[in-house]
Amino acid sequence: MIALPKTLRFEQSNKIANTIYLLLVIVCLVQIWLPTYFVTGDGPCHIYNASILKDMILDQDESFYHSFYTINYQVNANWVSHVLLAFLLFFFKAAIAEKIILSTYILLFCCGFFKLVSALQGRQTFMILMIPLFVFSSLVLSGFYNFVLSMSLLPWLIYLFLKYIDTRRLSLILPLIILTFIAYLSHPMSVMFLWITEFIILLFYIISKNNLSVAELKKNLVLIGSIVFSNLPAFLLMFIYLNQQETFTLTYNAERWNELKEMKILAIRSSSEYGACIIAGKIFIALMIAAVIYFKKSTMSFAFLTISLVSLFIYLYFPDMLLNGGVFIFRVQWILYLFLVCWMATIPLPQIISFTSGILFSVIFIYLSAIRIPVSIECSNGIEDYLPALNLIENKKTLLPLTFEKTGVNNKGSIADICWVYQHGLDYLGSEKKLIIMDNYEGTTTNFPLKWKSFDPFHIENLTGIEGIPPYADIDQYHQHTNLDYIITWYYNPTKHNDSASNHMMSKIKSQYTKIFVSESQQVNLYKRNH
Repeated sequence: MIALPKTLRFEQSNKIANTIYLLLVIVCLVQIWLPTYFVTGDGPCHIYNASILKDMILDQDESFYHSFYTINYQVNANWVSHVLLAFLLFFFKAAIAEKIILSTYILLFCCGFFKLVSALQGRQTFMILMIPLFVFSSLVLSGFYNFVLSMSLLPWLIYLFLKYIDTRRLSLILPLIILTFIAYLSHPMSVMFLWITEFIILLFYIISKNNLSVAELKKNLVLIGSIVFSNLPAFLLMFIYLNQQETFTLTYNAERWNELKEMKILAIRSSSEYGACIIAGKIFIALMIAAVIYFKKSTMSFAFLTISLVSLFIYLYFPDMLLNGGVFIFRVQWILYLFLVCWMATIPLPQIISFTSGILFSVIFIYLSAIRIPVSIECSNGIEDYLPALNLIENKKTLLPLTFEKTGVNNKGSIADICWVYQHGLDYLGSEKKLIIMDNYEGTTTNFPLKWKSFDPFHIENLTGIEGIPPYADIDQYHQHTNLDYIITWYYNPTKHNDSASNHMMSKIKSQYTKIFVSESQQVNLYKRNH
């Protein structure tokens, strides 16, 4: 008969694996704290919005901000990181507050999956050394802080759920309610996959009991009812949220198989990471084949295999534009890897396979870290290069940032050639001075705490706009809506960016503004409007 393990405990401790795991987690944290700024795509924009939120909470310069922004009082996802950042900004500078958020994610993620994987194995083996490889993904480097924070709670929620099934301790219901609610407010995807997990595990658990007695039926009804109750607050909010989403059709996408096996989602800074990611994908596939060979019937094995297959179906058939945003499929791909790790943890693999795979994944992770750290430091240097411009920018002014090279540029080419690390890189200015920064994309959606009022500078353009490559801004249109006090350009090269739109825009800027700052690298120029 298929049954749950009697207890979710560690039967034995592998001190060597634990020590290596701890060292890998420290390497994760070093990557965050070594650069002055850990630059991500949307991270600076999140910091900027959190700083405005903090000022509004303190009622500081509220009239200035209210001329442009209104608070979104709709209880919605994508709030948690902003609230945490706003709180941290009371005590820390922007760069430190951001690192604390990312460190919180790393520790919750690593500790949560360590606990869950070890519990599923019933012991600690070198299999846990797979987990640090998945800490950094393109989702983290895109600056999706709410999503990754929410995902860091998922292993804890699954662990508590399994613990509740095992012990039926009602004291676990309250933590499940609170954590599920927080996870939803951070991002709905983790909660959706939590519900898929809970449903499938409950189904296999009830089937495994093979008991149709009235007493057993009552126990199962109480179990199901308590689980439903623990999810009720998040479910009600999710119901409201999903009613606002557009319908979609399912379409099979065969190309996603290649993306899945190559694991390129784990490359975050440089294309030189791709080779190691592809090797990791091959090892991962070999490990799954070994898991199939050594597969033994158990409730958890069948349950997590089914969860992985459902996740695979979503990955192959669902569209990429869902939940008011893109890269839905990349998110599912990352989640699928994590569920497959959990499934393989339920298989009693020979020690030599666990040891070899764990060591190989650790070596790949260290290799990737050695590539990433110098690039992260150079990305941070790019931020520090423009910060002296703050001395020439007055408070309570408007600023238009124009970044011509989202990946940054050095004498070898792009700094970070596989991610738009400088997408909103200039938004750190808004965390140091009270500014209205025109590339605040968050204000154009209902997913974040702040919304633009009637004037939406992000969508003022009919062309590619200020996030285009190269960016374009109709300066005259901006002046019709507001007094555009400053314009800052980053990586503008008149020889390279010689298209008609860029030439027209720069001509307008030079005729209406005076250049007042050039950075040490000559890559950043600050213009002040003539009066």
